[in-house]
Amino acid sequence: MSIVSSESRSVGSSSDHHVMFPMIKNPCFSKKEVSNQVDLNPAPAPDPTVQEALWKAKSAECHACHELVPHKLLYVCRHRRCPGFFEPKLNYEEPSTFYANEKVFCSRCTFIGDHKRHADEMEEAQPIAMKMAYSNEERLIAFEKLAFLDQEDPVDFMVSNEFRVTELPVLAVDKYLLYAEDVIEWKERKQKIDDLKTTVEQCRLDGSNFARECAEKALITYYGLLKTIEDSLKSNESKQAAPPVITTNEEPKTVSPSENHPKNEVDETTVRMLCRNLVLRFDQVRDEMRIEEALQVVSDKLHEASGTVENKLAAARMFREKNNVALYYPKQ
Repeated sequence: MSIVSSESRSVGSSSDHHVMFPMIKNPCFSKKEVSNQVDLNPAPAPDPTVQEALWKAKSAECHACHELVPHKLLYVCRHRRCPGFFEPKLNYEEPSTFYANEKVFCSRCTFIGDHKRHADEMEEAQPIAMKMAYSNEERLIAFEKLAFLDQEDPVDFMVSNEFRVTELPVLAVDKYLLYAEDVIEWKERKQKIDDLKTTVEQCRLDGSNFARECAEKALITYYGLLKTIEDSLKSNESKQAAPPVITTNEEPKTVSPSENHPKNEVDETTVRMLCRNLVLRFDQVRDEMRIEEALQVVSDKLHEASGTVENKLAAARMFREKNNVALYYPKQ
């Protein structure tokens, strides 16, 4: 004789047989396990406004019935005697502009309506729209240039020598766009491509500007100390070569101001350093402004530089010989 606890339930499978399911409390069955099995925080319902906007972005109007139909269910007509005949003439920047400018037809108009007699000459519109936006020669050329590593560019030089990358593969961006599922994914992929191009080009530009600034700073510092050393050595040599001074009781001789302040001589080292700085500054600004403005910026830099007038005039002449343009120095 079996004893059934009070916490049991009988389920009758027949009139003579009973199956007993004991309802035993399990002390190890916690609320945490229940919460893991049941999602207590369901995802919020999608915003109807957003859903409608996505629907419209992925749909276009049928040329015949003017119903809004998803792009995947639209067709173009290849029957030459049909008023809705499609003949590709333009390339589009993106697939959505294709649907806005070409005659497309829904499946009902294609197989039941006016096009049913030549339904075998109807063709799906979405692959054509993707392909026409895919054919962009300028984009292909731009990414071929982007993959080229120029050893004269500081960033490309580091890529090749520091990271041992001898060449970059040309990205198959057009095929990447061609196989997008819809216009929304096409735009997302296009944005990734544009972001990559902008990032690489900006890194190369920033690297070149930084390298130029570092080069200018290094040259100024180097040639500054070089001039100091040369002046010091010349002073020591002149002191050693000078005859001994003999003191006499002669009356002091009146010296004219011109003899007391002899004319400064041109120092070739200083002139070359000044000219290099002017050329570097000219290279930095001439692509960003008109030539007259660039020359004015360089002339202002020469006016602000330290040194004698003779050295500055010589540097201005050397700049003119190198660049075939004259600086505004001295000020008129």
